[in-house]
Amino acid sequence: MPCEISDRDRRIDDFLMNQLTPADAEAFEIHLFGCKECLAALRLREQMIEVLKNRLVAVVAEPAPLRHSNVRKGLVQSIAEFFNVLPNAWIYAGFATILIVAILSFPLFQDKETGEGYAANFVPSQRLESLVGQAQRSSDLSVMIISPHLGENLHGEIQFRWQITRDEKSIAMPLDLKILDNHEAVIYNVRTEAQEYRLREQLAPGVYYWTLEYEGDMLYLGKIFWGKSAR
Repeated sequence: MPCEISDRDRRIDDFLMNQLTPADAEAFEIHLFGCKECLAALRLREQMIEVLKNRLVAVVAEPAPLRHSNVRKGLVQSIAEFFNVLPNAWIYAGFATILIVAILSFPLFQDKETGEGYAANFVPSQRLESLVGQAQRSSDLSVMIISPHLGENLHGEIQFRWQITRDEKSIAMPLDLKILDNHEAVIYNVRTEAQEYRLREQLAPGVYYWTLEYEGDMLYLGKIFWGKSAR
């Protein structure tokens, strides 16, 4: 028996968007049980809506850093495919617009949070600032720092080099090299008897302090910047 509904596409769109009255919706549900054509068209609409939703979620969940151009490109492609398949997809424009605004706003908020976090990492420790650059003497020991320079801005591996002297003679002794963040939390601690140490691990952008200690006594407190942009 042929389907008597002449405006099938619009009826399905109204049904999915809850635009029908309760009576009309119930009547259309009854019609779907006996009309394979309308049921197949309804299933196609539902599948395309799910595809669009998944594509939008995939854009937001992209592991690479979000950029507005990438987001717009993904949205345009998804929505274009969606509109090409559905004859009356303009009805979903309101729904799609809400999603687009939310997704395009997401990287803006993310960039704002990232910017605030970036700046916070460069806030100096007031307590440590008063000790920066001071080479302390421990009994008859003295220390001279070769690298890194005080307040140096670094982007790659860090070459720590120093010279310990006793009675004006260079000596090698086990020292604890510690790296602290601007909250004074120790993030790296190593003991070495050489008068140098190369740190190859990548640090998060921020201001850092580093100390040389011997048997619990601090011999030197330095300060470096890692990954500081030119802005």
